[in-house]
Amino acid sequence: MSTPSTAPPSPWLVTIDHTFLQTHPWHLFPLFVGAHVRPLAAVKGLSLGIGELPEWAFGPGRYDGVELGLTTSQIFGRNVGRRWRVSRDLVERYRTAAWPTLAFHACFERPPIYFEHVRLDLTSEDPRVREGAAAQVEVVALLGSQPAATGRAVRPVVVFHTGRVPAMIPQRERRAVIRRVAANLRDAARLAETTGVRVTIENLPRALGDMEHLGSRRIEDLVEVLAGIGSDAAGVTFDYGHANTFCAEEPDYIDRFLDILGPTIEYVHLHYNGSHRAGFARTVDPRRFEYFDQHLPLTRIPDDERARFVGHLAAIVRRTPVGRNRLVGLELPQRRIFNVKTILPQGATPEEQVESVRVLRQMLAEIDATPAG
Repeated sequence: MSTPSTAPPSPWLVTIDHTFLQTHPWHLFPLFVGAHVRPLAAVKGLSLGIGELPEWAFGPGRYDGVELGLTTSQIFGRNVGRRWRVSRDLVERYRTAAWPTLAFHACFERPPIYFEHVRLDLTSEDPRVREGAAAQVEVVALLGSQPAATGRAVRPVVVFHTGRVPAMIPQRERRAVIRRVAANLRDAARLAETTGVRVTIENLPRALGDMEHLGSRRIEDLVEVLAGIGSDAAGVTFDYGHANTFCAEEPDYIDRFLDILGPTIEYVHLHYNGSHRAGFARTVDPRRFEYFDQHLPLTRIPDDERARFVGHLAAIVRRTPVGRNRLVGLELPQRRIFNVKTILPQGATPEEQVESVRVLRQMLAEIDATPAG
């Protein structure tokens, strides 16, 4: 009698935000000069309004697909009678272009000035915010996730930010904001239920000054937001690097996050930062945002930090649905654009972006090969 064999796990799929790969973003020049020009279908690289898909980043052992940022997609038109106008013809061009899109990032609460028309602050009382959140899911459902090079399709996931609140906000007001964030996502979640999309909320880093990101320092706030949404289509995108910004003050923060929200975590953003290390504060300018949120490539993980990083990654794989979904995102912003302008001093080079995928795949292979226990 033969012994039943266990089917091998599906291959890991690795994404990166498309904007992090574009070293020559010519397609944004119309916005830089204050013009909102419709993408030019006849011009390669401008046809989708988001530039070229850099072929050097994809292929065996490299990235499998992109996390499409809806802020820069130009799918949402400027205010013409109503806030959130979806360009259906542009959505169709995205579909026919067949980019390997495996995840989506909703619009930001504090976008660059060029994209102010798609601001999405979930803490706001503006009724258009609820409409905007639902519009994100509508677009994701229309586009769907494109199969990666492996041919394996994934359930579309869209990532939302909760927004910021004063760090010293009274508890009654905090609860009111939590209810408002949940209410603003409720229509989006209901639409997700009927379209197969997964709505996720991302944990964010320590904030500077007298503000904090809702649900990051106080993990329980995210629990309340999810309860307020009240939908099986709502979950969490766990940003490991963001969580690590709290570990200097609370070394067990990541384990506590996984204990509380692990079953709801569908997708993960990975990057390294050293903000938890002794003496870190003396190495950076505390007035800069990257003091807390470095987004370093995995090639810069110190040798004495590798075991810690792999240990946390293994916990994510084994204690959350990420291990079943086998979809992870590397968030590695580039250092320079046009090989001249530095936009993030500690950002990655293209070589580091590609090498980080190799490092990550090696770590995931080690985890897969090691029995849990």
